[in-house]
Amino acid sequence: MRVGVKELRGRAIVLLTACGVAVGISAIGTFATGQFAVGTFAVVAQAAMEAPTGLQQKGASTTRVELAWNAFPGVNAYCIQYSKSETFENYMEGTVRLSVEGTADSLVSSHLPGLESGTTYYVRIALKGEDDAKGEFSQVLTVNTLPDAGLMGEVMQESATEDSISLMWQNVPGVTSYHVYDVTGGEVLFVGTTKENRITIGDQASATRRSFQVHPARDNLMGSDNYRSIEGASTLPQAPKGRVAVSGNIAGKRSSLQFGCAYLNEEDGYEVEVYKGKKLVDTVSDPVSKVNAKRDAVYRYRARTCVTVNGVKVYGQWTPYQKFVVQKLNMERVGRNLKVKWKKVKGVTGYDVSVSKYSEKQWKLFKRVGKKATSVLVKKYGKRPLKQSDDYYVLVTAYFGKKKNPTDVYVSFVNERDN
Repeated sequence: MRVGVKELRGRAIVLLTACGVAVGISAIGTFATGQFAVGTFAVVAQAAMEAPTGLQQKGASTTRVELAWNAFPGVNAYCIQYSKSETFENYMEGTVRLSVEGTADSLVSSHLPGLESGTTYYVRIALKGEDDAKGEFSQVLTVNTLPDAGLMGEVMQESATEDSISLMWQNVPGVTSYHVYDVTGGEVLFVGTTKENRITIGDQASATRRSFQVHPARDNLMGSDNYRSIEGASTLPQAPKGRVAVSGNIAGKRSSLQFGCAYLNEEDGYEVEVYKGKKLVDTVSDPVSKVNAKRDAVYRYRARTCVTVNGVKVYGQWTPYQKFVVQKLNMERVGRNLKVKWKKVKGVTGYDVSVSKYSEKQWKLFKRVGKKATSVLVKKYGKRPLKQSDDYYVLVTAYFGKKKNPTDVYVSFVNERDN
């Protein structure tokens, strides 16, 4: 196949193939800039037109491939052929001309532009001599362009567990593998490689947010800036640890209760279900809510926390059921002491009575009483007797089960200040 050439200034060379398709080739030697200069290139004896050596791929983008090979002494013109066919049934051809002849210790650099992304090409070169005669072709080099990461669409979180995150994206033509990196906080950590358009990343802490980059590759060739990313992918939260505190104030037949869930990591919300027996009576998702809890009755509740994934709240596991009661405490002064009374509630096996000089902290246990008790005379705050002139708060906490069992659930009563 013959190729017509047009002389241009600078580094761009336009080749018009027999089929009329324009192909641009820029030729830059390590010692000189390749350009067309008709009639100035060296004449190489036909017998010396041996095959060039050292043909290699130096880089790639989605539309071009960077090449280099060993310069041939005394030669400043090379023929390049490239094809999608390993047998070169259909191929494109171009010429690289150098303004200075090559030397034995130099390299010629060039590139093939206008290629298809994620595609394999086969390349060979030959010396070019008098009357555009070609010498023996080099060994065929297999090269690849990068798959286009823009075709992946958005990387989305597909699912999660307490210790893993699953990502997915659109498959890209020409990809042989995807390389995934964790880039949370600016640190780049290789996660793994997958041939599918999804991956599950394990060994993660619960309720933690991570950022990832996904690089499409062809035969392990990929670009550092050719990727799609996702920020804020999250594992699911575990069930809240420890007891979920219940406290608040009585308002008529309804109680304004506060359910406090301790977050372990990066949870951003919670949900509490309140039951009377097996019947669901309320669902709470705000820190303070009006709950349909009647006085002097035992209720059960369970809690779970959530994270937001793709704009949707995703919840973790429920805690075991815990119990609470809401009771009005009656309190009066008896000298410098405090007399505290409450109604007996079926199902409660005992009470802890604590005292403080502050409304929400520094509670000191005064006494633990059994299930038959309905009152107690508080005489001390810690080790010191109460003072007639000081104000005190009293907190009565019910427990269900054995007193010394560490798995027992303790739930706060409404606390009352002395008058």
